[in-house]
Amino acid sequence: MAATNLGLIVSLLIYITIAILGMLMFGTKIETSILNNVNAQSDHWESYVLRVCFLVVLGCHIPFIFYSAKEGFLIMVDEVRVRSISRNLEARLGQPE
Repeated sequence: MAATNLGLIVSLLIYITIAILGMLMFGTKIETSILNNVNAQSDHWESYVLRVCFLVVLGCHIPFIFYSAKEGFLIMVDEVRVRSISRNLEARLGQPE
């Protein structure tokens, strides 16, 4: 529960930082996607902070998608090659192999 609360607090702080920096940098000229407002030629320090914030948010979302897909793929490979899950289930249920 503590890790969840810490994650929520960090996410909240990142999103608030992004919103404030976006308002300070662009004022009323904000487009729908704030990343469209930050171009490669921008030399403001706020632009770099904003990019780092988006990188952190993206980095926090990737593992949840990647690791579950990797785990599922490895389970399928293991089942095709060794059948360890099937053997374990058959042993627990008392069925012959």
